[in-house]
Amino acid sequence: MPLRDALLSAVNTINKVVAEEDLTAQSSSSASSPPPSAVAPEPVYATTMDFPETYQVARPEEEDLQEIAEVIANSSTSSGAAVLSENTARLQKTLDSLKALTGNKKLGLRDVSKEEIASARYAINDMRSVLMDELEANVPTTA
Repeated sequence: MPLRDALLSAVNTINKVVAEEDLTAQSSSSASSPPPSAVAPEPVYATTMDFPETYQVARPEEEDLQEIAEVIANSSTSSGAAVLSENTARLQKTLDSLKALTGNKKLGLRDVSKEEIASARYAINDMRSVLMDELEANVPTTA
């Protein structure tokens, strides 16, 4: 018990010091800042429906697009295309198995048996391994 009381006392002391420092910092920042102006600035209204220039999305350069296309073309060799098609088939199988579980019950599912749950768990683990393999191998995706 004495150790507990000592720890609580230390925590209370630290909390007081932190509160005093926050109060000091807050009072010094409010004292150094200029008073707010009495007149609010007038609002700025848009004159067109166009996005402002600050919201313009940067477009990739033509050279960058060509480099990306070359990388995709070079990576789709026979072995790369085989891996990509195999992975796509595995991911499609996972998607189909998960769609088969949809329904109108809790969490958008239907009544699911234990075997279906085990199958879905296996499919999700397989999907995870495919995605991790692709991330590690830097396999490009097709749009």
